[in-house]
Amino acid sequence: MKSLLERSRSRLGVALPRAAHALILYISLLALMACGGTQLAAAPLGEPSFEFDEARAVEILEESLADLQLEARRGAAIDVGFEEPLNVDLDIVGMRSSIAWISAGDLRRWGDAIPEAAPNNQLRILSGKGESRGEHVLLLRADSYRFFREPEALQRGGVSEPQIETRLRQDLRDFIQFERSRGASAMD
Repeated sequence: MKSLLERSRSRLGVALPRAAHALILYISLLALMACGGTQLAAAPLGEPSFEFDEARAVEILEESLADLQLEARRGAAIDVGFEEPLNVDLDIVGMRSSIAWISAGDLRRWGDAIPEAAPNNQLRILSGKGESRGEHVLLLRADSYRFFREPEALQRGGVSEPQIETRLRQDLRDFIQFERSRGASAMD
């Protein structure tokens, strides 16, 4: 049985010096290590630690509504079945639809009355009661829109602020599409 050195000499038709064979072996080992070799498992990312403050969230929502050629005004109180009416952040002009950004302070104030975030980033829509019957309120929990700012977490695939902003805008577009499909206008 021929050695690796003898086989390479016979295939190449040239006798390579031993130093060349050592160099080829060394380069091959470096290439294997660069392709993955043994890697240490990365520590888990943990939970994102930043979220939009209410003013920034409302600003993004107003911009998104303007992009959809819809007008918004500061919201009123809507009866959604809590002990007292919910003060929403934005009412959509011409529709019986509103948006409530639920901050950490709102969660402390309302406690268990605020429903948990819907699974799989589904929208949470509350229906008006009593005089608010026919109204829909898109409930946006700030704790569902968290993101990373730490460079290490972002490099490892953590969700970034622009990604969360894009998701917030998409959630609003989905809500508007749903509301339009049900014919939610001020004329209802």
